[in-house]
Amino acid sequence: MYSKFGFLVKAQEVFDNITSRTAVSWTALISAYADHGYGKEALICIRKMQEDGICPDIITYVCGLKACGIKGASIEGQEIHTEIVKRGLENVLISTTLVDMYAKNGFLEEARDHLMHLAVRDVVLWTALIDGYVENGFSEAALECFEQMQEEGISPDSVTFACSLKACGCVGAAHKGREIHEEINARDLAKDYFIGNCLIDMYCKCGLLLKAREAFQEILSKDVVSWTALMNGFVEHGSFQEALDLFEEMCNEGISSDAVSFVCSLKACGGMKDICKGEEIYTELLLKGLERDLSVGSSLVDMYSKCGLLVEAQEIFNKLADQNIVAWNALIGGYVEHGFSEVALECFHALLCEKIPLHAVTFLCALKACGNSGTLEAGQDVHSKIVEHGLESDSVVGNSLADLYVKCGLVIEAQMVFATLPVQDEVSWNTLISGYSQLGDSQAVFSLCDKMVESDTKPNLITFLSVLNVCSNAGLLEEACAYFQSMKNMFGINPSPEHHNCIVDLLGRSGLVEIAVALIGNLPFHPGLVLWHSILGACRKSGDVDLGKEAFESAMHLDENDVSSYIALSNIYVDVD
Repeated sequence: MYSKFGFLVKAQEVFDNITSRTAVSWTALISAYADHGYGKEALICIRKMQEDGICPDIITYVCGLKACGIKGASIEGQEIHTEIVKRGLENVLISTTLVDMYAKNGFLEEARDHLMHLAVRDVVLWTALIDGYVENGFSEAALECFEQMQEEGISPDSVTFACSLKACGCVGAAHKGREIHEEINARDLAKDYFIGNCLIDMYCKCGLLLKAREAFQEILSKDVVSWTALMNGFVEHGSFQEALDLFEEMCNEGISSDAVSFVCSLKACGGMKDICKGEEIYTELLLKGLERDLSVGSSLVDMYSKCGLLVEAQEIFNKLADQNIVAWNALIGGYVEHGFSEVALECFHALLCEKIPLHAVTFLCALKACGNSGTLEAGQDVHSKIVEHGLESDSVVGNSLADLYVKCGLVIEAQMVFATLPVQDEVSWNTLISGYSQLGDSQAVFSLCDKMVESDTKPNLITFLSVLNVCSNAGLLEEACAYFQSMKNMFGINPSPEHHNCIVDLLGRSGLVEIAVALIGNLPFHPGLVLWHSILGACRKSGDVDLGKEAFESAMHLDENDVSSYIALSNIYVDVD
């Protein structure tokens, strides 16, 4: 009786007073712990039961497997499974529980195998497998299971729909998400706040904010989760004002804001650098006593940091009962963004002394601080810490580390970091190409570009800008023109004004001023001052006064107070005289 109502302490007391314990009494206690989410306690009871010489029965094993799913105890789960097989106790109930246990522990192939061997596969089992795939990052496989389940004639329930929508959001499968939405509408489930909240989250993750708002409007009884899901979507996609408007609307509707909604609103204030609104929200959360909430406190540090009020950010950080890694990252990131790189590095070293597990974000902030301050020694120290924490193979961290070495002129070290990356994406290639471009090593740049294409990584605007810059500095007109033409013809990339600037400058310095001017006349955009400055410089070199005057007049149309153009024209006249 006590166990059914969740009075587990009382249930344990009653059990402890039993003089003759049987498999039934042990199983009742184990079941109570498992049913109320106390997996560890349930497994301890099973061990004690066996130590007392009492053999578990099928129901005991079912409860034990359930406990393993709760606790994430994969080893204990496999041990229980082995015992079951040895005793020949496998049946439908055991197999059903094994599917759920293996799925929750991330052993998805085992879970699927057990599911496929069952003669009857119901929606609960399929949903357990789908959820397992989603939670372990295999959303495409989850959606395949969703399709297979329906092909077998099994209709999804609300939980299945929720898991499948989450899978769509994780991989940005907006088209599939809309299909599932249609199924949900056909069953008139979209008005339910549970399903509605999942739809909002899915559409937000896919970047379809209008569809997310439509799903929000469909919900009959919106709870704080509904409002917060939409707010978070707006924040994640940079629509900060819309998020704050929604927060205000929620409060006006009489919905009590919770810690999560305050976190969203503070993020929006930080994104807009709206300290007035941020402090207004701070006052509200103080009235609710939420300033001690860890996520709220970290968000306050982040908001003040982004608004440039670093003294206030530091004060709030100092008052936090638990200075977690999120708060540290917000503080360090704030110092970096506002030019206090040395202070940021001091905070980073203070963090190392706290023995808090570090995130990749922490190292990204530290590397940026090193790059901004030009402190190579500090950068090498951060590099050693990255290796200690096993993050050297993280692509984002590796790219930032390579970028730091490039900024310090150590391209060989950057190339060594590049070589260790498990995935060499366009950022990785561009970092290395940019480094050699800055050194003026055109042959290395050309070679890396060829290797980049051979690796099936498509060059982008940044790649070609580095290539054209090195060509321009080396006076390699033929090579520059070939790469410039390949942008559109081979890779479908429209050159930006910066790319045209490089070509015009190189043509001018190569004595082909008229061709450079003709190119300017055919540009798909209005030429800026930089282009006309290049022409003026070329005219000075060639002594072409007439063309120089035309370039000067064009520059005056853009800015009649442009001092550089006056000086350039004056230099042309001086050199001719």
